[in-house]
Amino acid sequence: MDSYLLELRIGYARWRLKQNIDHITNKFHLTKESPEVPHLSLYGSFSLNSGYSIRDIKRKVEKVAKKYDKLPYFINGWENRKSSHGGVIVHKIDPSNELKQFTIEVVNELLQITTPKNNFDYHPENAWFHSTLAFRLNDSQYDQILRYLSVQSPGILASIFKILSNPASPGKGNIRGVYLPVDGLRVTILHNSLIAAEYDFTSKRWLDRADAKSSRQFGITLKNYRINQGIELKSPKYHQDPTIFTIGDLHLKHANIINYCSRPFPFNQVHEMDQVIIKNWNYTVKPEDYIFFIGDLCCTFDKKLPEQMLKMLNGHITFIEGNHDEGTTIPNKIPYHIHNYHGIDFLFTHYPEPKYIPNGFNGWIIHGHTHNNNLKKHPFFDPNNKRVNVGAELIKYQPIPLKYIYDLIKTNSGTLRYLE
Repeated sequence: MDSYLLELRIGYARWRLKQNIDHITNKFHLTKESPEVPHLSLYGSFSLNSGYSIRDIKRKVEKVAKKYDKLPYFINGWENRKSSHGGVIVHKIDPSNELKQFTIEVVNELLQITTPKNNFDYHPENAWFHSTLAFRLNDSQYDQILRYLSVQSPGILASIFKILSNPASPGKGNIRGVYLPVDGLRVTILHNSLIAAEYDFTSKRWLDRADAKSSRQFGITLKNYRINQGIELKSPKYHQDPTIFTIGDLHLKHANIINYCSRPFPFNQVHEMDQVIIKNWNYTVKPEDYIFFIGDLCCTFDKKLPEQMLKMLNGHITFIEGNHDEGTTIPNKIPYHIHNYHGIDFLFTHYPEPKYIPNGFNGWIIHGHTHNNNLKKHPFFDPNNKRVNVGAELIKYQPIPLKYIYDLIKTNSGTLRYLE
């Protein structure tokens, strides 16, 4: 009997989950217990009722999907369960209201023309959102992997910084716990485990199997997404008066950062990433504006290239050195800078760790370095610890006005914000 499945593909965050799957697969010599592709199952498996075809599935899915531009969710660590089919360990998914509502609507539409294999699919309001790490595990495998994850977890945060500093050896000896906001951009219909069609939320159209698997087409999806979400600016958005901005961690020329930090760019198109980030900077910062750049301009073996690329960026730039800027020919680098803005002291530094903070400083810390790899500890806006993380991934890859941060401090009632 033909079998169908409806999935939400992980997309630009795929590598982060795939790395974990591969790590566990190799560590515990798994075979059929590992998924081949990270994904989030929404409905199924299911069969078509008599008299209906794949065209009817597409029609039902599109009826709901055309109302959405994206389906946001958080990947939030691990979760585990046991069933009659064995143990399952997953990346936990915290769904947005949009994802929950989409799932309820689309499943109810499909229940009119299909029959699910599992009883729980009749109740989409109780859906378990997850992306499988390993499944159908026997008791021994299940217990061993859970013990391994619990032992590894305390070391994850420290290892991320080592991985980012040493791209040649990602993931060796450790496994990343992922806490990451993601926007689902495509929903996929599988027929007998093969892609039958894929709906692209950014273009509002169906892709056939070839286009769904095409890296070029995925690049188009990501570009549409960046433009739709204001991540790729198409025209200048200058402030009328001279303005102070800040940003960090551009990591130009660094292809691996696309995977490490789930940047919405094709992995093999670092030039495209560089162009967008430089254009975003120059569409935001006027030549007469001021900007505190808090480190890691490039990641390259050419120590003269960062200085050349710095000349492509607008504004009067105060350059705070990051770990990837060491040894470069960038002039006038400084370890940190303190600036008083309307009565609030701001420390601009690459590193958030206490050992890098001057003794006696009691103001707000503007930092980078941690990217989006440790959002629980280093979110965009943390009023409890008086810290703001302006790594490029957290602020849409474009400099942010210091006045915006000042207004957040003055008007925000202590609410933590993971991303801007």
